[in-house]
Amino acid sequence: IFIQTIFYFICDTIFAIIPSAKPSPELLRKAKIVAHRGERDNKTVFENTIAAFDKMQGTGVWAIELDIRWTKDLHPVVHHDPRCDRLFNCADAIADLDLATLRQKCPLIPTLAEVLERYGKTFHIFIELKEEIYPDPAKQKAILQDLLKSLEPIKDYHFISFYPALFTHVDFVPSQALMLIMYAKGEALSKLAIEKNYGGFLGYYALISQQRIDRHLQAGQTVGVGFIRSKNSLWREINRGATWIFTNEARKLQKYLD
Repeated sequence: IFIQTIFYFICDTIFAIIPSAKPSPELLRKAKIVAHRGERDNKTVFENTIAAFDKMQGTGVWAIELDIRWTKDLHPVVHHDPRCDRLFNCADAIADLDLATLRQKCPLIPTLAEVLERYGKTFHIFIELKEEIYPDPAKQKAILQDLLKSLEPIKDYHFISFYPALFTHVDFVPSQALMLIMYAKGEALSKLAIEKNYGGFLGYYALISQQRIDRHLQAGQTVGVGFIRSKNSLWREINRGATWIFTNEARKLQKYLD
């Protein structure tokens, strides 16, 4: 994580100072800002919480991105890590706690149901599936399908993941509502996204080549990039063909678009 943080810092610094031409009005209209886990400082406002997502209300930001984990009694909750210690000083794994106990120990962690009820159809929602054990896949699939029944896949939400196998848990949505995120096996995942007719491809902006972006655009797919922080980086990625801009500074980037 430390090495990754340093790499991100170096990339952000370099691309922030390299001038980029302002995109055409047509490209700017297509670009959409996605608030990655909301907007937070993880001191007074914590990621993936109602407070972090509420900061996007009235800003013009198009979408929020969130992560889900499953409690012991099979409630999907919105939290990135398998454990609660990084943010909430609680060493327990979410999978080891029932929802009532989790509420007592980490009251700021919302359920997916609460987030969908509060923000569904207000924001587009990107739901990231995390690699973990699914103790009752059929029941968990039915739970997700029921929670999302008032929303329309593709139009209102997408599922995203680093792990293609996890999409078997949400096969009630069309393939275009699924998006792979690039990591070390970027070439293999890129090819799979095209073969499976997924909605597109996501990845860290400094690791996605122009050739790869063009390949997905030619396949009729959408390209999303993260984590943009500066105006020059934003202009660069929009000019390269990226449409969905994932960022931890959504309000700032939305002002550039406005």
